[in-house]
Amino acid sequence: MRYKLCLRDEPGWDAVTWCRSFDTSPGLWQEVRFPFSEFRPVVRGKTLAGSAGGSKEMKKSSLFSVQMMLSKYEYDGQLNPNFKEGDFELEFGAIRAIR
Repeated sequence: MRYKLCLRDEPGWDAVTWCRSFDTSPGLWQEVRFPFSEFRPVVRGKTLAGSAGGSKEMKKSSLFSVQMMLSKYEYDGQLNPNFKEGDFELEFGAIRAIR
């Protein structure tokens, strides 16, 4: 399955969401690490123009929320190539920010 790890650096659900997609393998424990530079700025599923950071930078010192998302859609209306309908399970041990 492909999931998204989403971070918000502003209050409110209509603000920019910083997303990073990742794939999992059934029955396999994985450790994933993502530099903040790999998160893309997204609003309502659409990548902000000039993205991959573009002119907007994530305010790492003021993260308001962390979200794990399973979505039929990837970004900009494209379908998630690994999406499957039905039951799913995602176990995780910790989510940490490392300097």
